Amino acid sequence: MKLILLRHTAVAVPKGTIYGQADVALADSVEADLAKVHDSLADHCSSIYSSPLSRCRQLAESLASRYGVQPIWDARLMEMNFGDWENKRWHEIPQQQAKYWGQNWQTEPAPAGESFVDVFTRINGFQQDCLHHGEEETIMVVSHSGPLRCLCLQIHPEYQQWPRSKAFQIPLEYGGIIAFQFDRFEV
Repeated sequence: MKLILLRHTAVAVPKGTIYGQADVALADSVEADLAKVHDSLADHCSSIYSSPLSRCRQLAESLASRYGVQPIWDARLMEMNFGDWENKRWHEIPQQQAKYWGQNWQTEPAPAGESFVDVFTRINGFQQDCLHHGEEETIMVVSHSGPLRCLCLQIHPEYQQWPRSKAFQIPLEYGGIIAFQFDRFEV
């Protein structure tokens, strides 16, 4: 199966804003950004899975229209929940809290939020439950930076060899695409 991972396009939030699962708007460049994504994709898609947050929904719905498929909304594809820090800017977080979290981001959640391990676990559940498609199928997953990188660490031929600590070194810009062949039934 061919798996195409797509990150939502640019958002309209001030730089340094922690938006996690907050439902933020897309940047004014959304139409051009969507066109650029469409121009980079092949002519076939069997299924589209997407985070239900609006910044992903817009891309998933435009792809679904193009390919004539119904998107499948899955909350497990949502970005990390930053709890009490959502919609705050990094400079608003108490320095000691931010420093501690920055040194322990793999295992520690933001206050009232979730950790990277939590995201990794829910993405593992998603891929175990949903990525059972035929060899000739092309599947698209529209999501966010953290969940897509977790998925890469779990099943991408190159990145699954990487330690979790390198997750955010996987290149994935807004509107970015990572495509690869994936055999769901290999262990």
